[in-house]
Amino acid sequence: SNYASFDSTTLANTLGVPTLTKIYFSAITVILDTAGNSTTTQFAIYESNTAKYAQTDGTLGSLPVWQTYTAWGRLNGITVTGLNRNTNYSFRVKARNDNLIETVFGSSSSATTLTPISSFPYYIDFEGTSDSNWVTVTHSSIEKPNPANDWIRGTFTKLGGAISGTRAWVTKLAGYYSNDHHASLVLPEFNFSSITKVPTISFRHNLKTESCVDAGALEYSTDGGNSWV
Repeated sequence: SNYASFDSTTLANTLGVPTLTKIYFSAITVILDTAGNSTTTQFAIYESNTAKYAQTDGTLGSLPVWQTYTAWGRLNGITVTGLNRNTNYSFRVKARNDNLIETVFGSSSSATTLTPISSFPYYIDFEGTSDSNWVTVTHSSIEKPNPANDWIRGTFTKLGGAISGTRAWVTKLAGYYSNDHHASLVLPEFNFSSITKVPTISFRHNLKTESCVDAGALEYSTDGGNSWV
C-alpha cells in the first residue's frame, strides 16, 4: 500500500475586541484578546485612523509586525506612543497561524488621547476622580527586567496619613515599599502658552527611606516624555 502524510495546522481564531488602557496625552496601551488561540499564534495590531500598524518599539509604522501574545506584553500590553493630543484612535487586531494564514481583523476599540491642561493655577488634592490622568511608569533595565511599581492612590495611615483629606499617592498603602521598586509618578501634560510668568511647581511630600541607599528625583520633559531633565 502507498501512504501519504499531511502536515496540517488549524486556522487561527478571529480576535475579539482589544482593551485600551492607560490612555494618556500621546500614548495608549493596547492589550490583546487572544480569542483562545495557541501560544504560537502571531498577531498584528492595526490603527484605523492612521492606517498604520503598531511596531515593536511602540511607534506606528506602515508595515505589519507579527508577534505572539507574549511578545506583545501579555496582560501588560504594548504602549503605542507618538500619538497626537486630543485625537481619537481605533485599534483592531488580526491573527495568523503557523502556516502564516491570516484571519480577518477583529472588532475595533477606540479611545481619545487627553488634552493638555491649560487653565491655571492647577491644584489637586487627590480626593476626587480628577487626577485620573496621573499615571505611573515602571522603569525596567537589563539588571532589573521586572522591577516593582508600588505607586497607588488611596487612603493610608503610615507616615501620619495625608497632609490634607485622606488620600494621596504613596508607595503601598501599608507597609514598606518593595526592595526592587523602581517607578515614577507622572503628572499630566501642561500647555503654558497662555501664561506670561515662569511656571513654578510646589508640592507637599513625606518620606521614609533606607538611609544612604534609596532616593527620589523630580524631572520634567518638554518633548512629550521622550527625554527628561
